[in-house]
Amino acid sequence: MASLEQRVAAALADPELGSESLVKLIAEVEEAAQQAEAAAVKARADALDPAAVIDVMQVSAKVTTAELMRDRLQVALPKLQQLLSDVRARKIFEAWAADFDKVKAGRDALAAELAERYPAIVAELVDYMLRIAAVDREVDRVNGSRPLNASGGLKGVEAAARGVDGFGPNGLLSLMTELKLPKFFADDDRYQYSWPPPQPSLAAQMASAPVPRGIAGPDWHLLIDERDRQRREESERLSAFYEKREREAEKRREAELREAREAHRREYGY
Repeated sequence: MASLEQRVAAALADPELGSESLVKLIAEVEEAAQQAEAAAVKARADALDPAAVIDVMQVSAKVTTAELMRDRLQVALPKLQQLLSDVRARKIFEAWAADFDKVKAGRDALAAELAERYPAIVAELVDYMLRIAAVDREVDRVNGSRPLNASGGLKGVEAAARGVDGFGPNGLLSLMTELKLPKFFADDDRYQYSWPPPQPSLAAQMASAPVPRGIAGPDWHLLIDERDRQRREESERLSAFYEKREREAEKRREAELREAREAHRREYGY
């Protein structure tokens, strides 16, 4: 059977040695170092005892041997502890690398699917939105030209499809006004949405807006201004709400990441 010194030398020369074997070996070295320290102290005390007649050469060799054994074990101990730390760090890295590869493979697969499907899905949705807008204009035209003796009117496409009378912040939000679909690829246009389309200026909207039913005279555009003002305020309110919610979510994500890093540092020391 190999001596303790031989096993220490073999371990220091074998970086692939398992952590369990290293833990056991370190425990043996710690115990042997304590015993060697006690033996060296006793050998020196015996050598310096004036009541004993000694062979100086023989006793000197014994003292030197005991102290050398102690010193060698004490030097070997931190090297073995460092090796154990390296082995554990390597195991942690290997586990992380395997997890990294697994997550990356899933990420890459879904990213490829997103790159393939998103543009097609957006194109289909934008087609729906444009067709809805066109039909809703016809609905508005028919409702706006309704005779006084006609009862009821037509709902818009989305309201009819979703079975509601209208949309707003206290109920369902409208796809036509709230849906946003970012462009998937950059282009030279500074406008970054595939939907909604860029909005015309207020002057252009006023010029093309139909005269509200039952309103006559030159002041009809004031009602349109008020309607547009209310719409802008509601849009700004909703935008501020979602921006605030996103900031709060980002703060939570940052706090969770800091907590995870701190837990990792406490457990592994780095």
